[in-house]
Amino acid sequence: MAKSGGYTLVITFAYIDDIMTHDHHSRPQADPAPRNITIDRPNQLLIIEWEDGAYCEYPLPGIRYICPCAECRGGHEHMGKPIPPEDIFKTPPPGVSTELVDVKLVGNYGIQFFWADGHNAGLYTWKILRPLCPKMRR
Repeated sequence: MAKSGGYTLVITFAYIDDIMTHDHHSRPQADPAPRNITIDRPNQLLIIEWEDGAYCEYPLPGIRYICPCAECRGGHEHMGKPIPPEDIFKTPPPGVSTELVDVKLVGNYGIQFFWADGHNAGLYTWKILRPLCPKMRR
């Protein structure tokens, strides 16, 4: 993704539907997974369409605010703690960039953002993002 321009990045996932259709009672529930991810830079949104049909619009300033890295969370002892859902609507303090430079998928379990101020340590797993969905529709 380039630094300039008002374009939208769309990432589409294709999964084999029958992986989790056999005997749901004896298998653990699958982790949440996206079907489509859109970075809407003009509107400063991360849009995720989840496999179950939920549609979530996350404000990019809120995504930066909830950064799950040790530095942003205030140390390793705070990592893994639930993030309050209202935090997705907060903005980071002055000097912390909310300008997205790049984004990369990390395996099948998350996404990594690269911000204009050079920060990129946060790994946003689907388990972190799904409960923070600020606007869900099915």
